[in-house]
Amino acid sequence: GVADPAEEPAGTHRRAGPTATLPRNSRSRLDDRRSRGSMAAVAAVATRVLRSLCDRGAVTELAELGIDDMFSVMVGFEDVTQRKPHPEGINLALSRLELAPHQAVMVGDSVSDIKAARAAGCPACYATWGIPHEERDNLLGHVYPDFIIDSPDDLLRIVK
Repeated sequence: GVADPAEEPAGTHRRAGPTATLPRNSRSRLDDRRSRGSMAAVAAVATRVLRSLCDRGAVTELAELGIDDMFSVMVGFEDVTQRKPHPEGINLALSRLELAPHQAVMVGDSVSDIKAARAAGCPACYATWGIPHEERDNLLGHVYPDFIIDSPDDLLRIVK
């Protein structure tokens, strides 16, 4: 997920944009997970669709990365009344996927993502790729995820 800067300690916010890149082999790993019956959802602190040049929308960002077809559920600002760290977006995604919180893992890169996972009752996984070490340390001083992963490959060891 992408964090709301108003809810983050200094130095913990980053946002995908036109220069966003996907770690190598991520597309093939998502394809593999989907072929094994895993479902994926996005509960973003962004709109699903383009609203302005500043708010490009999660669908646009995923399309630019070439993975927009990998997600069976998309939850954006327009779908919820509460932003992360409130669990509403995660709960809506879980409902649409027909999953209980213990059947999912919330993967995020911000304090609000980890707090939202906790509030929803999901295991929390902190994704560190692309985040400078000093920002990682700052986040880990505020929350305690169940898992820390440094690449999409690491996700394979926790999601069976």
